[in-house]
Amino acid sequence: IQSGGTEIVSASCTGINTVVSSGGALNVLSGGLADPTTIFTGGNEVISKGGTDLGALVSGGAQTVLGLASGASVFSGGVETVSSGGTASGTIVSSGGQEVVLSGGLASGGTVGLGGSLDVSAGGSAITRPGRQSLSRRRPEALLIASTAGRRSLSIHALSKT
Repeated sequence: IQSGGTEIVSASCTGINTVVSSGGALNVLSGGLADPTTIFTGGNEVISKGGTDLGALVSGGAQTVLGLASGASVFSGGVETVSSGGTASGTIVSSGGQEVVLSGGLASGGTVGLGGSLDVSAGGSAITRPGRQSLSRRRPEALLIASTAGRRSLSIHALSKT
């Protein structure tokens, strides 16, 4: 999908191997499936409530999740935003990538690698695992559980080995 173009994946439809370039947009509506999507710098994907994306590669672009994003990989410059009612399952955030969980959003089973970041707003929740490089030698099985049901937000940045 090139600049100015928009692809809409509606109910009972599947977008296969969609590539979203700068200025392009992909909208996955309720009942629609994208499998997988590659989003480059300046590209944008919106997964509506009831929509699903499997295995997206977010490389400098933006993915907004109000439905389900499963198995996404977020690379340098890429941002996955999980909005209210949305779920991101198994997201891998690499160096320079960012996952943002807004109020009412859930990120579960993901990994934040060295140099990646996870930002959880007040009311958002994340259950994720630090990347292998940033795990404590003493507790490699440790899960990071972040729930901000209260007033505060938090940010997690995997900056160095421990």
